[in-house]
Amino acid sequence: MLAFLLDTATVVLTIRIILMALMLISAVYVVVVVMQQEDNSEGLGALAGQSNENESFYGKNKAKNKEHRQKLWTIVASCVMAVSSIVFFILAK
Repeated sequence: MLAFLLDTATVVLTIRIILMALMLISAVYVVVVVMQQEDNSEGLGALAGQSNENESFYGKNKAKNKEHRQKLWTIVASCVMAVSSIVFFILAK
């Protein structure tokens, strides 16, 4: 009986360590990616009706695809961090 509890405790400890590492990696990733993202506003020039007409259609869409990917991965990493922290604290009891 004691060996079973010892094995269970070891498994839970291992899972908690893995979850803690996962939380740390996803938190650092979220911070780095959010810091790299550009703001969506066009600045005060948008109020006066100014726009950047010099960009090509391909250039605009390429930037939007990159921004979309970054936002998507930010959401995924945030969800991973949230779920892993919930599971971590459920296992803490």
